[in-house]
Amino acid sequence: MRIDEVRQEIIDSAAHLVIVGGPGCGKTSIALVKTRKALDTVEDEQRVLFLSFSRAAVR
Repeated sequence: MRIDEVRQEIIDSAAHLVIVGGPGCGKTSIALVKTRKALDTVEDEQRVLFLSFSRAAVR
């Protein structure tokens, strides 16, 4: 996946974000990449639940 400057800023942001975009623009993919990065900071007793209602996440 190609990560442009705007998407990289989203991934690197520590703030809570609301991402708005049309179908197929990469919202779920970027959210998954951002979540994967956050997993590095999760402690052993913590868990992560990622819910998405997109067809891409189901696949």
